[in-house]
Amino acid sequence: MSNGEPLVSAGEFSMFPTQNGMDLIMADSYSVVLPFASNVSGMSVYAGSENSPGIALGRVNWLLITDTTKNRVAVRDNTVKITTTNTKFVNGDRSARPVFDTVINAAPVGGNQSFTISLTSTEGLGDDQDIKAFVFYDGLRCLWPMTNIKFGLITENNVPKMKAHFVVFAVHLGYTYAGIMAATPEDGFGYKLNLVKTSIEDFRKQVNALQ
Repeated sequence: MSNGEPLVSAGEFSMFPTQNGMDLIMADSYSVVLPFASNVSGMSVYAGSENSPGIALGRVNWLLITDTTKNRVAVRDNTVKITTTNTKFVNGDRSARPVFDTVINAAPVGGNQSFTISLTSTEGLGDDQDIKAFVFYDGLRCLWPMTNIKFGLITENNVPKMKAHFVVFAVHLGYTYAGIMAATPEDGFGYKLNLVKTSIEDFRKQVNALQ
């Protein structure tokens, strides 16, 4: 998200260079090459800010870097090359507003639905901030982050009543736990989703199968 606006990402990375315990500032641009992601044209470099006004504590706000002479995104040979002078959090993004508007236009009349998702796991969930949750809209290659998570309960008020999948994962004691559920969100409904231990590779395959 960039100041509340949704983004499409080609990939992101973080780097924290130090010397003798002091943060370093890059004197010139450098490049990081990431595996190719589909549909990544028109990307720009964004820097992540953890201290933006109005952004919840612990959430990163992605801000566009307007200097394109040393900050750019290039797609070549099945890779995404991000060139930047920035450190810490870096992302190759573009606005998802057109896709987001498509979701809104495709949604049936009736507005957004308010519902909850109760999360369970046989081995615990860890801290709420370690849980990541999303709505994948079926057939639209678009997702919505669900960020209101307290004591293993997700509360959501901004998802229209249309076919989707809830995708939730967490890292607890070094292990990955994940759950995926097909649903058409209903106002006032309480869903239950059990997170099971899995590998990153298997979870990635399950998510890719939704696209």
